[in-house]
Amino acid sequence: MLDKPSYEELERRVQELEQVERENKKSIQDLTAYRDIISSTPDGISLLDRDYRYIIVNEAYEKFSGVDRKNFIGRTVPEYLGREVFEQFIQPNFDKCLKGEIINYQEWFDYPTLGRRFVDITYSPYRNSNDQISGVIANTRDITEIRQAKEMLEELRHFYKLILDSVQEGIWVTDKDDRLIFFNPGMEKIAGIKAENMLGLSVIEDFKPETTKHFLQFYLDARTDGQPKSYEASVTTPAGRDTIQSGWLVPLVENGKYAGMICTIQDITQRKQAEKAQLENEEKFHLIARLAPVGIYLTTPDGKCLYVNEYWRNMAGLSLEEALGKGWINGIHPDDRQMVFDSWQKMVASQGSWGKEYRFQNKEEKTTWVYGLAAPQIGTDGKVLRYIGVNVDITQRKQAEEENTRLQSQLQQAAKMQALGTMAGGIAHEFNNLLGVIMGCTEMAREEVAQGSFVKAQLDNVIKASYRVTDLIKQILTFSRQSQRRNISIDLCSFIKESIELIKSSIPSSVAIQETILPFCGKILADPTEIQQILMNLFSNAVWATGEKGIIEICLQQVQLDTQKAHQLNILAGNYIELSFTDNGCGMDDITQARVFDPFFTRKEVGKGTGMGLSIVYTIMESYQGAITVESTRGKGTSFHLYFPVTDEPAAVEEKEDEAVEKIPQGMGRILFVDDEESYAEMGAKMISRLGYTVDLRTSSREALAAFADQPHNYDLVITDQIMPDLSGEELVLKMRALRPNIPIILCTGYSIKMDEKKADSLGINAFVYKPIAKKDIAELIQKVLNGT
Repeated sequence: MLDKPSYEELERRVQELEQVERENKKSIQDLTAYRDIISSTPDGISLLDRDYRYIIVNEAYEKFSGVDRKNFIGRTVPEYLGREVFEQFIQPNFDKCLKGEIINYQEWFDYPTLGRRFVDITYSPYRNSNDQISGVIANTRDITEIRQAKEMLEELRHFYKLILDSVQEGIWVTDKDDRLIFFNPGMEKIAGIKAENMLGLSVIEDFKPETTKHFLQFYLDARTDGQPKSYEASVTTPAGRDTIQSGWLVPLVENGKYAGMICTIQDITQRKQAEKAQLENEEKFHLIARLAPVGIYLTTPDGKCLYVNEYWRNMAGLSLEEALGKGWINGIHPDDRQMVFDSWQKMVASQGSWGKEYRFQNKEEKTTWVYGLAAPQIGTDGKVLRYIGVNVDITQRKQAEEENTRLQSQLQQAAKMQALGTMAGGIAHEFNNLLGVIMGCTEMAREEVAQGSFVKAQLDNVIKASYRVTDLIKQILTFSRQSQRRNISIDLCSFIKESIELIKSSIPSSVAIQETILPFCGKILADPTEIQQILMNLFSNAVWATGEKGIIEICLQQVQLDTQKAHQLNILAGNYIELSFTDNGCGMDDITQARVFDPFFTRKEVGKGTGMGLSIVYTIMESYQGAITVESTRGKGTSFHLYFPVTDEPAAVEEKEDEAVEKIPQGMGRILFVDDEESYAEMGAKMISRLGYTVDLRTSSREALAAFADQPHNYDLVITDQIMPDLSGEELVLKMRALRPNIPIILCTGYSIKMDEKKADSLGINAFVYKPIAKKDIAELIQKVLNGT
């Protein structure tokens, strides 16, 4: 039987139980306080056991990691951050803490949700109720921004140090007691002494008087005023070198009090010496310029005038004020300004010398020819300071040269025309004699044969060919002045307008024609065929010069030539109609211009031109007692000016002859007709349709290619233009031949430099023909191609 406890024992046990209860309440209160502290701290706090497993994670760590606390509890560090990071950084420090050490370290970690962060981590041992280390308390603080700010600050310090070390200017800084605390390499070079020997010295007290006597007052004024101040002073450097220095003094102010001075310094000794020498030279230069019998000028490297002497001003007709800056260009003849400007720019780019002949023209339009020379004045730094130039008056020499050239040119031209005219006239007359026999016999023979017979057709062809030969002979006789000219009164304004409309169809559509034809210009006595011949030759040369893509400007106006202008043109003074013909093509150099009217002179390839066109134009104009001149600039274009004497005779009305009706061959087949000019395309399609063929008309080379590609064997023949947008005729032919190699093709063109019969043949094109094409000619050509003859 158990003994019952005594009253004292019961009371003691009750007291013990009450004490335990009190301790438990205190523990709960302490735990609540600890939990509140841990929850309120901004640092991430976690408790891990000896197996590196998370036991507790506070709210701050949850927010930092972006992972819910539930997903931490029970997981190990390797599972969260990875085995490699754990073994390299965390485990060694964690294990030291488990031995009783408090560990602190900083490291970059790649967090699964945060990315790369720089953190400060402290490990503290966690002891249980038995005072045994059962885990680790980890305090984690994200200091990425602090780390980055420090790194950026360090980079900026390094960057600014590089700048201060590399600048040529001297820079020094003093503290509030005026002692040097910074002295850059530029300042070491100027002072001739190392920074280590200067730092700590007082600017006011520790330098010799000859070093600071001209500078010190600037320093004290800036110190007193508290405002930046520029200065220029003579300074003897600590190394004993006499210099002239300039720069800025910038006071440093902190909390309203003087805290030091920043000083920037430039050694301007050489510049000041050069300025002094230049001033002395300027005085000598102006004395010489006032006395010299030539124009003298000074300019900046980019052509701004600094000075012109009186002789220059008299030639140009400008005052000194008007010539300064860019105003000097107004003294140059308008036609020479661009040439002078361009050549000057080339000289500036090369830093070489310059020499050109050009003209001055004053406000009264008096022209003075000069030979201009210029050379650069080079500074000590190797750069051009300015240009010095002279202008020598060569007016008398140029006038003598021009007169001699004009007389020589007229003499040579007259001799050439006389010799070649005599030869051409003799040949042409012999041709006329023989042609007269041929044409007469043919006419009689044609009268003896039946209408519609084969012989009749052949005789008709002979007669047509004879008329063509007649036209050729007319050109030769025109050149030799022996043709039977049919001069009539022509309203040149209306005639040229009509002729241009006809000629447009024979030139590429890519050449634009701009007309400025004033009404009521007057009438001239001329042969209409010769006027058309003039226009055709001018158009032919202009189209060639523009490369089939350019602008031709035609202007017509009545002008009155005074005695001086007429003398230059070697014609009589009076009223003339001026025809100006301008293109923006390749232009001509001076040598080509001098020979442009010579017979047989041509710039075209062999077989592309005879060299007779402009010489015939020259001969026609001369026979009308008119004149033709040429102006051209290489790369910019050419202008021809033709002067026709005005007549008072009323304009004649020409009668048109009826053309004979000829037998035209018919045919059958499907033809793809391609031309981007709609009016010509419709006309051509109708004309071919009337010959019995089925025509598929396309005004787009792309559409034509698509139609052909769809049914390449649906066509018996393709007739295509050469010059078209998008795909040219040549390109279209190559693509069609790739689809059907044996398709018959006729290639047409009004004019083309890039395509001719030789090239067409090399491409395997069946026929190549120039526009316009007569109905009979195209009918015969189609049959010829389709029949393979």
